Amino acid sequence: MRTVGFAATALGLSAGIAVWALHFAAIYGVTAVACARGLPQVVAPAVAWATFAATAALAVIIVRGYRRRRRFEQWLSAALGSLALVAVLWEALPVVVVPPCG
Repeated sequence: MRTVGFAATALGLSAGIAVWALHFAAIYGVTAVACARGLPQVVAPAVAWATFAATAALAVIIVRGYRRRRRFEQWLSAALGSLALVAVLWEALPVVVVPPCG
């Protein structure tokens, strides 16, 4: 059995949360800059691309954790990735429902 270091385990566990945090910062940063510059038409495509990228990354994290679920760390990584996926989709929802710079 291969021994994995603490840093690698911590990174694997927090990968889903890190993807969520990057998505959160990206969409709110783009929205803030676009609205400040008077470019609301940029917000929806930017959020769509960021959400697509985050969803793809989280899918990889979830599948990888699910396939290796023999260890608790991999199961927890998949579970946190799934939770992060719900959060990513939830925070992208307002762009569909309300005007971005309202």
